Amino acid sequence: MFDSMAAFGASHEKAVAAAYGVTLAKTPIGDKCYIWGRPTEVLKAATAASTNPVYHIGKSAGGFIRGTGNGIAGPPIFFFSKRTFTSTPAEYSAAFQGVADYWFSAVPGLIGAMGVFCDDEDPQAVWDLRVFSNFADGFAAHFAMAHANALDKLVALLGTGFKIVGSPLMLASAGEPEKMVAGNPANGVYTPYIWGQDNVGAMVDLTKDD
Repeated sequence: MFDSMAAFGASHEKAVAAAYGVTLAKTPIGDKCYIWGRPTEVLKAATAASTNPVYHIGKSAGGFIRGTGNGIAGPPIFFFSKRTFTSTPAEYSAAFQGVADYWFSAVPGLIGAMGVFCDDEDPQAVWDLRVFSNFADGFAAHFAMAHANALDKLVALLGTGFKIVGSPLMLASAGEPEKMVAGNPANGVYTPYIWGQDNVGAMVDLTKDD
């Protein structure tokens, strides 16, 4: 994550070398980075010339990301996954947005829930991002509240035939992945990475600009 265009424009290699004392390696076949959100012209220009990684600014599949952490302390949790679906892209986007609109109003600890279509590779796939302020206010609340009060919206989303594919991952604190799998066994497909371990680096503070 970058907190400004200036930070994004800085050398990735230098940043990694300074943080870890290692040289950033790039795969011979080339890496790809999908960008979520509403890209500015400055961001488009900054990424257009890159060949490794190749930056892909895909069409939004719906959702939201807040401009504030709502003052809710961490430790934060991130989920990344690729999802395929059997419905049309428009149907998937509408169903996902229905759930996201409910989450936005009912779960202040869910900082972001959004997707971007993988339209350069597969028209029936999205990259999905979830950002939670912490376990109780974010993850647990979004799971419990939706099942209690927005079951019809969840059923509509399930009706798109979506499924998680590839190698999904989560960033969390020690002990939390086990709780998230216990609460929802479907989360067992996510590979956990722990803040401060697994070469993840320092934990981010989502409330620093609140």
